[in-house]
Amino acid sequence: MQLFEGLIRIESMPMTSLEGATEPARPPIVVGHLSDAELEDRLKRLAGIERKALVLLLVHLGEFAQRKLYADRGHPSLFSYCMRVLGYSEQAAYKRIQAARAARAHPAILERLADGELTLTAIVILSPHLRADNVMELLAEARGKRTREIEIIAAGLAPRPDSPDCLRALALPSEFKSPPQVAQQVPGSAGQDGAAGIDGSSGRSAPVRLGGAPRELIEPLSAQRHLFRFAGSSTLRAKYERAREFLGAAKSGGSMESVIEAGLDALLDKLDPKRRIARRRLRAARWDAGFRQKTGGDSDTLEDHHPASRKISAVLRDRVWERDGGRCTFMGPDGGRCPSTAWLEIDHIQPYAFGGPSDDAANLRLMCRAHNQLLARRVFGAAATRVRETPNPDSPQG
Repeated sequence: MQLFEGLIRIESMPMTSLEGATEPARPPIVVGHLSDAELEDRLKRLAGIERKALVLLLVHLGEFAQRKLYADRGHPSLFSYCMRVLGYSEQAAYKRIQAARAARAHPAILERLADGELTLTAIVILSPHLRADNVMELLAEARGKRTREIEIIAAGLAPRPDSPDCLRALALPSEFKSPPQVAQQVPGSAGQDGAAGIDGSSGRSAPVRLGGAPRELIEPLSAQRHLFRFAGSSTLRAKYERAREFLGAAKSGGSMESVIEAGLDALLDKLDPKRRIARRRLRAARWDAGFRQKTGGDSDTLEDHHPASRKISAVLRDRVWERDGGRCTFMGPDGGRCPSTAWLEIDHIQPYAFGGPSDDAANLRLMCRAHNQLLARRVFGAAATRVRETPNPDSPQG
């Protein structure tokens, strides 16, 4: 009750009003005077308040649905009420109705949502699979996981067979005639409580899909199998057919999966530092074995040595990438390491402009682009860190 009253007080706080019809609106809340620490502290506290407010919303929404008050207020469903009265979009209304229904059946969900261990999206994904005998186990398994990982957990609970290969022509984007932007309910849900059946009815709704061109989609079918779906150009189709010819798939009846996987293997063999390092080690081991066989003696490890320059050798880039685990090494004030494994670049601990060597791994480290530029701004100022339009030559993926 104390939390509820506190949130009501926040909601009732007056906002700055407009002073004149011709003057632009003033921002209702000013935060520019806050220090960095104060701003971050408030942001964290507000995120916590938002989670707790969402818990309260779900509890009230569940009770509102149980009483079927939406019908008394002139609405055919809770889904309609959430959109027309509460102002939610189709997706937002769907998620909250599904989560409220799940939380009413399994109250343990609310505690984990309030603590940030579980997201609204995770609840929606897991809700069809929650039962009294597995809810605690599934909530523990889903703790802190990303949406894609939650989808895989759900797919493992209800595996589906593989979808057959399909390659078909689509109309050009200009030829698509988008239907009215309305929510699509699954058959059998019309006229039942909101599209989610929160009052205990059997009607359920699929996530809202609006009209328009096909979009990229990766959908788990089981814990090990996934359905890939995307639209491509006629040029891509020609490349695919050509690749099939080279692989002999057209004659052998090979699957679309085998063609795509072979193409990705070829790309990763060229770009992935892990594979490049493995190939270099294999070549070095074969060379070393051949040298020993011919000479009967020992061989020294081959190293690439370059004169002092800005350029970092491929061998050294791979060594730094492997040492740092293919992950940004930036450490935040709380001691947490940046989780980024994309857009990685080689950063000079002592800047090259100040005499820092480029041929010593001890002076090099992996940084994502955002943190590499952050450190550069601290040393050289904002003017020296304009976003590069071309790939960084010091990128370990290069």
